[in-house]
Amino acid sequence: MSLLLAISVFGAIFGASVGLAAIVFGAIGLRVAYRREATNRGQATAGLVLGIISLALAIVIIIGIIQDSY
Repeated sequence: MSLLLAISVFGAIFGASVGLAAIVFGAIGLRVAYRREATNRGQATAGLVLGIISLALAIVIIIGIIQDSY
């Protein structure tokens, strides 16, 4: 059980940090695409959406870990 908890904590922290980075870079990419300096609007949108999903899942996992420990 403790190995599963350790993997979950590591995955949640890693997922939250990578998700936050994806949100930031996706927003930057969309801003550049709207100024017509780049043509990768779809890729920037995908990064933004997947970053939001990753961050949301990481938050749910962290809340689940905290609730399970009490």
